[in-house]
Amino acid sequence: MKNLEMMKQYIREHNLCGQVREFVEGVDMDSADAIEYVYDSHVLSKEEFVAKYFG
Repeated sequence: MKNLEMMKQYIREHNLCGQVREFVEGVDMDSADAIEYVYDSHVLSKEEFVAKYFG
């Protein structure tokens, strides 16, 4: 796993801040968890993502 600052930078560069905000405000997710989830959803393969979060 990358560190949180690297994930934040990736999210900013790819304009994904809105997705993080939706998880924090809409699902009441912790901001660090939301950042990791959004980051993983964009950089992991579908198989890796499913194994990590649903496996």
